[in-house]
Amino acid sequence: MKSGIIVALVFFTNFIFAQNYQLDTIFGDKGVSLSNFPGEDVFAIAYDGIIWDDSYLIECFIDDDNGESTVFIKYDKNGKIDESFADHGKLINEVFEYDGPLHFTILPNGNIALASIDSLDYLVIYEYDKNSKTDKIITIDTTYDSLYPASIISDDKNIYIGGVLKSDWISGKDGLFIMKTDLEGNIDSTFGENGLFILKNDSIYITLNALTFYDGGLLFSFGENDNIVHNWTYSLSKLDFSGELNQSFGNGGFAKMENIDFLDGDLGELNLDKDNNIYFNIISSPYIFKFDNSGNPVLTYGHNGVSIIDLNTQYDMVMGSSRIMDDGGIFQFGGTNEFFDEAQPLINKLLPSGYPDTTYGNNGLLQEYFGGNSVFYNGIMNDDGSFIAIGGQGIDGSSQNVLLAKYKLFPSATKEISDGISGLKVYPNPVIGNKFHVALDLKESSEIEISLFSITGKKINTFYNDKANEGENIFEFDVKSGIMPGTYLLKVMNKPGVRYKKISILD
Repeated sequence: MKSGIIVALVFFTNFIFAQNYQLDTIFGDKGVSLSNFPGEDVFAIAYDGIIWDDSYLIECFIDDDNGESTVFIKYDKNGKIDESFADHGKLINEVFEYDGPLHFTILPNGNIALASIDSLDYLVIYEYDKNSKTDKIITIDTTYDSLYPASIISDDKNIYIGGVLKSDWISGKDGLFIMKTDLEGNIDSTFGENGLFILKNDSIYITLNALTFYDGGLLFSFGENDNIVHNWTYSLSKLDFSGELNQSFGNGGFAKMENIDFLDGDLGELNLDKDNNIYFNIISSPYIFKFDNSGNPVLTYGHNGVSIIDLNTQYDMVMGSSRIMDDGGIFQFGGTNEFFDEAQPLINKLLPSGYPDTTYGNNGLLQEYFGGNSVFYNGIMNDDGSFIAIGGQGIDGSSQNVLLAKYKLFPSATKEISDGISGLKVYPNPVIGNKFHVALDLKESSEIEISLFSITGKKINTFYNDKANEGENIFEFDVKSGIMPGTYLLKVMNKPGVRYKKISILD
């Protein structure tokens, strides 16, 4: 970028153009793609998905008169089923005599590795070849019976599977396992105990929720239940690649969710941001916990480390998965209660602080309506800032279509929230050389973020993301090379406040 950049400021009183989302009308039918499964009383819902071969691979749970099964559907970027994939766009779980969901990962060769159990309750992994449209079994483990997989991940050399060890709901005694194999499915006997890491407690039921790669090891989350009916507690642990529990993480290897007294939730998931902070999402409950990379709660996030979106005064609500944005914000997908005929999908947007982004939707919440008994269960984020919300769209209380809805970023008039931030100034004007200053007053010490956005809402650069003191703060920034001349938004944000300045960068 040339020197002599001029930053011209336009002051706003009430509204400014900022980012928001609307249905992308070129996707599917006016932004919505539906896939039905003919038959009476067929329950079908999409609950996981990834970007695969520049398309969307969606994992769907199907329940009909013939039992339960998992169907993978491949959609192109326009929301149409890719007929060249598997059997006319659908890969149906007919390999095993087990009626239940699979868990999958994408291998380095682009094929799909799927984990399930066979009719004898032995763990089975098989690989689907995307080119030949054939599958082959690569692992059957008969060392332990009843290894129920809950998560499968892979890198360039290995596959890791985690789940429940010998499920026994009646006695309430259970454990979790994590298995390591190579890409051909051969169990690595040097990992853990003969290829398995096992965590058990003879007095409580333990189940693994999620497994992901993390900071030179494996991060997994699990729930513990001492009386089977509710009363869950949740923990995070870090496992070294050798299969040993990392004692330096959390408290002796365990980081527990102890910020609130009671959690009534089901399986959860893990999200990581660019700074290796950890977010644990409780499925069916509006809680997201944040931990740093040592397993300590980040108490500046939300309410003492917990984002609690209490909408029960308005909705009988269920919230599903969450996704971390590049700017540290979070999308949380769910819906009003899916067991009622008029359930509606919800998308909640949080600021990096863990509080609702009131510039989005209705005070942070986007509520849609796609027919009775509809819900979003998950989301897929695209590089261009758009996202796909996936779930089910109900015909009535017992019959559903698989639902995909694409939301695209649009500029929209958004109200500033000045509480907590005052006296925002940018100087000199014009900028001399490549430096400029931002001066602002804070009512109290807090974490703030100062970022530059395009006028359509795409983040260009973050200048500052750290704690600032009560009172006047003055920052000096370099205008980064590569920022093209044009009109931008300078956004200053803390927990209670959002302020903007419109900036014109001239060549």
